[in-house]
Amino acid sequence: MIPDPRLLSAVHRAALDPTAWRDVILELERASGGARIAAFGVNADGSQNIQLPAVHGSFDPAFGESFIAHYGALNPWARRFAMMPVDRPLRSAGLIADEDLMRTEFYHDWIRPQDDMRGGVGLRLAVGQGRHVFLAANVRQRERDRVEDALVRLLDQLTPHLRHALQVNAILRGYAARIALLEAGATEGALFVILNPQRHALQVEPDAGALAPFRIDATGLFRMTTPRMQDWLESLVRAPRGGPVPAVCNDGVWQGRAVAVPGDALLHPPFQHTPAPAGPCLGLIFQRVARSEAPGDRLRRKFGLTAAEARIALAVAGGASAPEIARERGVSLHTVRNQIKAAIAKTGARRLGDLIRIVTCETG
Repeated sequence: MIPDPRLLSAVHRAALDPTAWRDVILELERASGGARIAAFGVNADGSQNIQLPAVHGSFDPAFGESFIAHYGALNPWARRFAMMPVDRPLRSAGLIADEDLMRTEFYHDWIRPQDDMRGGVGLRLAVGQGRHVFLAANVRQRERDRVEDALVRLLDQLTPHLRHALQVNAILRGYAARIALLEAGATEGALFVILNPQRHALQVEPDAGALAPFRIDATGLFRMTTPRMQDWLESLVRAPRGGPVPAVCNDGVWQGRAVAVPGDALLHPPFQHTPAPAGPCLGLIFQRVARSEAPGDRLRRKFGLTAAEARIALAVAGGASAPEIARERGVSLHTVRNQIKAAIAKTGARRLGDLIRIVTCETG
């Protein structure tokens, strides 16, 4: 069955413009006939379950503020996000039984005052890198059977289109970030981060995980892992528009460079609780500081030589003969010759002259 045409058209617009996802939520509310819907991002384990539902429809703003300030941390549905199937709508009773929900402070102080919205349907969509988008629809108890049935049918039909639209968002966002990266002159192996003026991460290319010189918390707030880099970030954020900015920072392991990035809507991830940037964003390019490597260590790393084989290969490349090496090292000539043979084999050389050429080329 073809989904509601107006709803489907809104999804297709949101695929190309991530700021248009609220129109999708509003159309979904209309088509459902009575649900109030919000959408937000969570990790696969549900750990980001206390997020501002930035994309929402007809929720009363006062209740949204109280959710952020207090009730989000008490939400019993959120604690079960990780249990939800992916790409399949699930009624709220499938996450927590009504009798259990009605024993909670969340129900008595947040759900019940909003026309007893204990019914509903949830949908979890995978968007890559261990992240998911969660659509949460709340339904008044008196309309529960009718609206829940309509929502399940709608989301069953719409799920492939929603998933495809989110994939298009991610592809376009990645292209926009890579273009900005190339225009800023970044080289192979660089990490690139785009921050909005509130210092929330809009894009990270590529995902470097624990190896990165920064951390991003559950709200999207970006922080550096070393005091020197964090002080540099603070100076960048505090710098007046057009004022002098320390463009480069080096902490001995990573070098960071700041660049201006246009505030392109394509850089704004859908369902992130931070608003789309109204002006230029801050781009940060991180590259590892090149470290000098001892010649022997390079031979050991690249060819798998032992420490003794590397030392002898370097000595041979330096013009020493096997007898000279044996005398200097206090070992037998037989041992030295065996180690030279091993070095020849491991480097792929065919004869001693090849070994000398390879070692000279590798160690300068």
